[in-house]
Amino acid sequence: MSFKTITAKELYDLSQTGRSIDLIDVRSAGEFASVHAVGARSIPLNTITRAAVLSNRNAPAADPVYIICQSGGRSRSACTKLIADGLDNVVNVEGGTSAWKNADLPVDPANSGGAKPAWIRPAGLLLVFGCLALGIAVNQFFAIAAAVVWIGLVVTGNGPCCCGTSSCSVPKSQ
Repeated sequence: MSFKTITAKELYDLSQTGRSIDLIDVRSAGEFASVHAVGARSIPLNTITRAAVLSNRNAPAADPVYIICQSGGRSRSACTKLIADGLDNVVNVEGGTSAWKNADLPVDPANSGGAKPAWIRPAGLLLVFGCLALGIAVNQFFAIAAAVVWIGLVVTGNGPCCCGTSSCSVPKSQ
């Protein structure tokens, strides 16, 4: 089984010709959320199937499906898996998202700042519990501060539950 390859720059240039490009990012949901090529849609490698790729296509059925990951390894695996599953028009993006970013090609503007710092959730929760303790021991207004910080954590997606991601057991509400 073999598949075609394309560089990130070649794919971007092709997308600028007005053609619809179906670009699938096979990295984890967290990696995808931190930064991804403009126009990519997420189907993590462990869930990729022919049916998943063909649903919600961004391009005509006869056009290739371009597969991207971080550096090219997972996308090669995805291409091999899709070919074995009967989808023969797949193209691997060489160098993946790393090559895309190194070529200064556009990434999703909403996520171009990258991943959230890992210390935000623990620091926020520490502040919540500290304020709650002060609210009990010193003054009730510290409890209000704890509630405000808690709401801020939940609104920014840094709360204690990840509801709706693949690592959470709580189903996402509709």
